[in-house]
Amino acid sequence: MERFRKAAVLLLAILIILSSCATTEGESYPSVSGTIVSISKYGNAMTSITSEEMKAAGYQTGDLIAITVGDYSAIVPLGTNYSDVDRSSAVAVDDGNAIELAINYGDFSSISGCNEGTTVTVSMEEKGGYSEEFMIRHLVRTENRDDYASDAVFANFREVTAGNIKSGVLHRSCSPVRGDARAPYADALMGEAGIKTVINLADSEESMSEGLAIAPNYAVLYENGSVICLNMGVDFFAPDFTAKLHDALVFMIENPGPYLIHCNEGKDRAG
Repeated sequence: MERFRKAAVLLLAILIILSSCATTEGESYPSVSGTIVSISKYGNAMTSITSEEMKAAGYQTGDLIAITVGDYSAIVPLGTNYSDVDRSSAVAVDDGNAIELAINYGDFSSISGCNEGTTVTVSMEEKGGYSEEFMIRHLVRTENRDDYASDAVFANFREVTAGNIKSGVLHRSCSPVRGDARAPYADALMGEAGIKTVINLADSEESMSEGLAIAPNYAVLYENGSVICLNMGVDFFAPDFTAKLHDALVFMIENPGPYLIHCNEGKDRAG
């Protein structure tokens, strides 16, 4: 019994020591509060919470934070731009002066129901929880081939094999006819891949024709009627975009592969 009592006392002492040393994320990173001070015409909500306040409390870009805005709450990344998140996703933007709450291609004020004067509270959800994605979205793009591992990486030339798509059938890339440093590499790679049909999402025939002189593989396909120029915008939900997407799919059905789909950089419309 005495041995049991001593063991119990020792266990209790250990628990007391551990509990006194433990800290939660909320305790390590105190919450920061403020109010909405203005709403932009796009529905972005500027807060009174300053960048210095966030920094002093231990917050930095790449953290996942919990925001409470009136009755609305969400977990969002702390970033520096609306494009740090996907379309229709919320983000807390640190512009170097204050924190703005926004939805990429959306209206934060309407969704959250906030107005000027609405109380805002920020707390830590996961330290560095978005840092890898944040770094990927902030990669520096250069025009120097030597900065990239291969011609394909430089030209953003990729084979698409998602779902049931067979290997060698579908590719995406930057524009082979844009006239920049990447274009000749994209044109050469489409030749190596045996591309037979091209879906140009970015250009009209007029703007595309200016780059044909430096894209011999592309020029041959264009002369054969195997290139469609769609001159698409970037609003994926616009009627014009969906109509042209229909035209692209019909063109692919009517023409043989392998296919190349490209816009300018191969990461937004083509992506």
